[in-house]
Amino acid sequence: MNTKKYLVKLTPHNKFFFGGEKTFDSARGSNYMVKSNYFPQQTGILGLIRHQLLIQNQCMPLNRNRGKAKKLIGKHSFTIQNKPLDFGAIQKISPVFICRDKEFFFPANKEYQWDDEKKEFTFRKYTNTVKGNAYQNSAFIPFLEGYNAKDGLLDLLVNKDLSIKKYYDFDEENKEKPTNGIFIKEQQVGIRKNYDGETKDEAFYIQTFLRFNKDFCFAFIVELDLEYDEKNLNTKFESSNLVIFGGEKCTFHMNVTDINSSLSLEEYFESIAPIYPKSCADKLVLTSDAYVEENYLNQCQFAISETIPFRSLYTDVDVTTEWHGISYHQEAKEAKEVKEVIKSGRFNLLKKGSVLYGDKNMLKTVFDKNNFKKIGYNHYKLIEK
Repeated sequence: MNTKKYLVKLTPHNKFFFGGEKTFDSARGSNYMVKSNYFPQQTGILGLIRHQLLIQNQCMPLNRNRGKAKKLIGKHSFTIQNKPLDFGAIQKISPVFICRDKEFFFPANKEYQWDDEKKEFTFRKYTNTVKGNAYQNSAFIPFLEGYNAKDGLLDLLVNKDLSIKKYYDFDEENKEKPTNGIFIKEQQVGIRKNYDGETKDEAFYIQTFLRFNKDFCFAFIVELDLEYDEKNLNTKFESSNLVIFGGEKCTFHMNVTDINSSLSLEEYFESIAPIYPKSCADKLVLTSDAYVEENYLNQCQFAISETIPFRSLYTDVDVTTEWHGISYHQEAKEAKEVKEVIKSGRFNLLKKGSVLYGDKNMLKTVFDKNNFKKIGYNHYKLIEK
């Protein structure tokens, strides 16, 4: 196997939209207000890479090149299962992060809150105290010093020097006050119509797109096998001025550069990620969203975490032919002959930036999900006390 790592930067040409659980037309009813997620899903990044590999390596149209396509990108897309997944030339993908020139921003650990007196984001230190007799019937009570429950948990980004940035480029209470954030909201109001030009019931909508503040873009690292089959066919993966990605057919510039480093993808990602502040116990800070078992809290002393909904879209190189339709099957294995794209059932992921405290060896076992880690989920930074 001859592998190579690439740094990929995705710069939107205009506004962009990444859909989530709440859509205009969902199985559970219609919504008239829909907001873009800040980040694309890792499954979306996987889909983008697979599509670009097919285009750049002359595997389109797919119905004439199914054999070559399966060797190049694997037989099917991501699905939750225990057996190892094969994506052909795609070996590993890092979590998505934010880039500005040579500066990288990652999810901040959810231990920060705004301090009105200091006028800055303050690290809320984790600690614990002993309640009761120290030798009998004692209990450790964990808490964050100075934590204000009214402020809740914040979505922030941080670079390697622990410089914090807000997500949005304005203050929610005073929209005239700039905050030097990363994302800019842009709302679109309209009326949806059917193919005959008639206004549909419940057709009014407000859709919130996002833009980047100046010079920011998305970035990730991908490791590819350059000789993806026995014929030693070289894998082509290059920059493109126009790729369609996300919802509403948004367009991006994709810049691909070689990473000349002997480090593994995980080690390289670790080297550019921030070293988060220490606490009085070992902790893991999630640098990506993560799939865990429901009993994960049994392995923790304490956790600061939020969850987000997750669904994946299943396609099969041999079977899928109707790429614009979606079938709502709970499990892909129940629909092997369905020609549409199959939407999975709903799962919950721990949100990036979540913090788990406890014994480091026990905590590591919580995120030991190789299929998820392979495409950029379940990544963390270990911070020892």
